Amino acid sequence: MSSCSYMCEEPSQLDACIHQWKEKGLKVRGSVCDVSSQADRGKLINEDSSLFCGKLNILINNAGTNVYKQTLDYTAEDFSFLVNTNLRSAFHLSPLAHPLLKASGAGRILCVFYLHCDPHATSGEPGEVSSVVAFLCLPAPSFTTGQVICIGGGMSVNGFFMG
Repeated sequence: MSSCSYMCEEPSQLDACIHQWKEKGLKVRGSVCDVSSQADRGKLINEDSSLFCGKLNILINNAGTNVYKQTLDYTAEDFSFLVNTNLRSAFHLSPLAHPLLKASGAGRILCVFYLHCDPHATSGEPGEVSSVVAFLCLPAPSFTTGQVICIGGGMSVNGFFMG
């Protein structure tokens, strides 16, 4: 990969990652984006279109959050926040990126959902997810389309039961 665009909602986290990657000699750019915002999504795609000459090889929808409270305590605002961030952001960002992905000739869209703990109450490490994501971005798995690949430390075996 010759260059990469990375976005985040937290400027301090973004700056730290960009600094780390540049020290490794990677050509990266960062931008702050709230993917639940239509205006921010449009701005992000326009910036990436300019940066990558109208082409994009890979879109990774990785934004997600949760509201930690009992289901009966959720407000309409909580539910809207979750749906806008976890679902609508990917649903609306993917078609915005489509012309750029199509122009690349080999565009990929990956939607990543990550659970913090597995049934053994251990946290998954970023490398355990990123290695699979990196593989899916290569040409080799080009026939692997529309698949759900669970990297959950056994979470799905127990029906997502944590206790």
